[in-house]
Amino acid sequence: MQIGKLEVKKDNKKVDFGEFVSQSLKKYTKSWTSFLIYRDLRSRGYILRDGFGFGVDFRIYNRGEFGIKPAKYVIFGLNEGSRLTAKRLKEHIQQITKMGKEPIIAVIERRGEIIYYKASKAQFKEAK
Repeated sequence: MQIGKLEVKKDNKKVDFGEFVSQSLKKYTKSWTSFLIYRDLRSRGYILRDGFGFGVDFRIYNRGEFGIKPAKYVIFGLNEGSRLTAKRLKEHIQQITKMGKEPIIAVIERRGEIIYYKASKAQFKEAK
């Protein structure tokens, strides 16, 4: 809708992009976050598909690998300033790595910029 390749109608009237976004946010509060991530990664040439649930937004395929190889990355988005406990973050990372995928955290800044972080499990030795 944003780039003019899709038209949505309700009661035979065209729905504009802003109205569609506001309706989406009422049903799914993370829809804008997911949209920003999707738009950014698609503009970079990646293929994205739905995630596996448990707060994961997308599976990401390297360029030219969709349908040939399984997704290498699983991404979930966070808005700057939102809260996520260390326990919950650990659970996300563990579930994704158990699937044999690399977890990526997409942090959306207030201005709409997205910063991607590759996450992995770390263990610290007790200091003596």
